[in-house]
Amino acid sequence: MVINLPAQRQDRELSTFRAKVLAELREQITTMDDSDLRVEPEESPETVARRLLAQRRVKNEWDKLVGPFYEVNGLMAWLGFKSRVNVHHAVQRGEILATPVGQRQYYPTFQFSRGGDLLPHLKDVLQVLRPSMSSPWTQALWLNTAVPSLGDRSPADALRHGKVEAVLHMAREDAGRRAS
Repeated sequence: MVINLPAQRQDRELSTFRAKVLAELREQITTMDDSDLRVEPEESPETVARRLLAQRRVKNEWDKLVGPFYEVNGLMAWLGFKSRVNVHHAVQRGEILATPVGQRQYYPTFQFSRGGDLLPHLKDVLQVLRPSMSSPWTQALWLNTAVPSLGDRSPADALRHGKVEAVLHMAREDAGRRAS
């Protein structure tokens, strides 16, 4: 089924920039298969649109080291949380890493898969790191720094590839050194 939208009429009501963004999106989406837009085969168009907008990333000076980042509203939509309280509780439980910038919290995207799943065993690693690394930025840097003992992978990448025990061992060693 093909849907024709009265693009010119709608675009005139938008800023020039937004009209160009919509035109570019229209152009790029028309060349994609439905399966390229969906993470799950049963996703509705509304769900796909919400997910794509939720994936909007926040840029800051930390991008090269641990970013990009999600902001809280995008993260809520991405994970299907109904309230900021859900995000806050997930951070408090150590399930999600939040990095503060001024009065805001940003959420590094490395800790989520394309489908919105959390990085496997992130909570276990954060439990080990938090007593000796109180700064979320230090934790994020630790998780994203490639090390020889993990085959020049970062701990986050090693977790993605099932190297849980090696990462936990390294976390315990680093936490022990910092504690002494």
